[in-house]
Amino acid sequence: MGEVLVATLGTEPQVVTLVLDELLKQGHIICRTVVVHTDDSVEPVKTAVFKLRAEAGRHYSFLSPPVIFRFEPIEGEHGRPQDILTEEDAGAAFKTLYRIVLKEKRAGYKVHLSIAGGRKAMAVYGMAVAQLLFDEDDRVWHVVSEEVLHSKDRLHAEPDERVILVPIPVLKWSTISPVTTELVVFEDPWRAISKQREMRELQDRMSLLHFVEHELSPMERKILSLLVREGLSNKELARRVCRSEKTVANLLSSIYAKYKEFRQLSPEESVSRARLISDLRTVISGNSS
Repeated sequence: MGEVLVATLGTEPQVVTLVLDELLKQGHIICRTVVVHTDDSVEPVKTAVFKLRAEAGRHYSFLSPPVIFRFEPIEGEHGRPQDILTEEDAGAAFKTLYRIVLKEKRAGYKVHLSIAGGRKAMAVYGMAVAQLLFDEDDRVWHVVSEEVLHSKDRLHAEPDERVILVPIPVLKWSTISPVTTELVVFEDPWRAISKQREMRELQDRMSLLHFVEHELSPMERKILSLLVREGLSNKELARRVCRSEKTVANLLSSIYAKYKEFRQLSPEESVSRARLISDLRTVISGNSS
């Protein structure tokens, strides 16, 4: 599997080269570095991009294998933002990062995403992109280097200088690889998020339906159905199912216990009547049990 570095860039080009150098030092075979930046026709981003382009040709093109650099400006509805200061700018950064990572994932590459450069909004949206698109092998990184990051001239660390790549944990929205699902067809991250939510809601609904159909006894299902549909009291439930109130209370206790186990709740958490009704309303309303 080939590996690609996608790196956000602010005003300091060394945030890109430091991450790339460390990944190469760790043995990762990075074939391409994609630098994501704001409008490079204005300073100081113009100089940062210029330095990286020069270093790509002077240093990284002579490695074996060489690392190819690609520069991707953030594109908004009204052109390239000069900074990430507004909601529109942030949305443009999100869409650009999403499009770039999606392209690499479609091509089968392992993605390293560096969120060290640029505004905090770029880091936040970078994490959101990782949540949507990353597999188990992909990584998000931040870099720490007191000496080089505060240098205006150097792009690489000296042998005795400490550079730390900090792995950022990603809580993915799905346990299924996005490249094996229909999410990969969406170029627009907002549509992908909407579809992902729909999938999660469907999975939860199917799981709840399995709980009702297979974890409860016939009488427990009947009690639960009446409770959720009509919100009856124990006395009213007892009358409807021709059982004593004590029997109904015991059946409800059993339902609560089973639901607590199903949801894997901690011992301190409890299942209430209101929660059952709220959680199972959509399942029960479409179920005639």
